Amino acid sequence: SGRTFATASNMDNRNMVYEVSGNTATRILSYGIERPTLRVDGDKIFAGGPSPAAWSSFLVAEYADGSWSTAAAIGARLSDYWVKDGNIVVVCGNNTIWQGTADGGTEAPLYPQRGLILNAVQIDDAVYTIGIGAHRYQDGTWTNLDKEYTTVKYGYGIYGRQHNDIYAVGDNMVLHYDGRSWQWVNSGLQETLYSVFV
Repeated sequence: SGRTFATASNMDNRNMVYEVSGNTATRILSYGIERPTLRVDGDKIFAGGPSPAAWSSFLVAEYADGSWSTAAAIGARLSDYWVKDGNIVVVCGNNTIWQGTADGGTEAPLYPQRGLILNAVQIDDAVYTIGIGAHRYQDGTWTNLDKEYTTVKYGYGIYGRQHNDIYAVGDNMVLHYDGRSWQWVNSGLQETLYSVFV
């Protein structure tokens, strides 16, 4: 969109979103969402994070035409969220995915129950999750990606650009998914990895 935004927190634990233009930063949000994470969908910007009123709930707010409005309020902690073409996807820490729009949405439980979702990434119309196992959520259906056949180590981070080119990292672990199966990547690292970007 050609616009620049940034987030910050101050000593009073107030969380702020700024729009930066040249040498000027204008505060456009200073309350309502703790530690906001920003997402962009077309000309609209979204801020998501825990509600300061209830740490067990998550808010997504939409900024358009100079004002904020609540786009989604979910009664669960989040792992991550995305917005595309007005559709909001929230991966929750209680092993569910919330999907919807500003008009409302539904929550889908993780199936089969294979332990915690610790991180997720959206690629096109699918959400890929990592934790004890690895799963794909697409068109309302969960698919087990059978990470357990390669390793039962926890995965903490997942990222990819295509359905057949996904990386996951975790406890002494770097894995690659080619759309059919997981393979070990010999990284030489002997430590716990928490995030990955490709």
